[in-house]
Amino acid sequence: MRLTKYLARQAKRPDGFFGRHIMGRMFDIANARLNDFALEVLALKRGDNVLEIGFGRGTLLSRIADATPQGLVVGIDFSPDMVNAARKKNKRYIDNGLIRINQTDLQDIDYPGGSFDKVFTGNTIYFWPEPEEDIKKIKQVMKQGGTLVIGFRTKEQMENIPITQYEFRLYSEEDVCQLLHAAGFSQVSVKERAQSGFDSYCAVAVK
Repeated sequence: MRLTKYLARQAKRPDGFFGRHIMGRMFDIANARLNDFALEVLALKRGDNVLEIGFGRGTLLSRIADATPQGLVVGIDFSPDMVNAARKKNKRYIDNGLIRINQTDLQDIDYPGGSFDKVFTGNTIYFWPEPEEDIKKIKQVMKQGGTLVIGFRTKEQMENIPITQYEFRLYSEEDVCQLLHAAGFSQVSVKERAQSGFDSYCAVAVK
């Protein structure tokens, strides 16, 4: 039980040697196909300003920056170890002004309203402490007509994984859509890609 709780805490907020060198790499592998799918769904344009929430080791940030060379990519994460890892991985992009990385909690997100054309977060929704309020904070920093993409695995997929009985809040497709509708988003839908192992889901909503 102690190990299971520890792994759940690491999944939520990686830290220390295990978080940097083991959990971070596990995230890169586990999220690779979901991130590929999300990039397609985001339909990035050259001048888009993009926010990624909960970027892990920052593997996706550079791919987003490559797709938006005339825009800006901002990443936030509340794990100091993941922030440091992402800054090292993306140093060239940061030095060139294409990526900015900040350590902050989602609850403390502080950007001017209408800052971002696109917002993406992958496999973080399970850990939001106040999802109804957190989704509103995300909406506030988006441009009118901007797109939010939430990558996730469904409750049905995850409820039998031992670590998800701690720290995690699991969602069905309907749960995520209801959350987005309640926050006032429009054109809400869930896109699915069947894959071996876990299927990938992306909830898409327009401000």
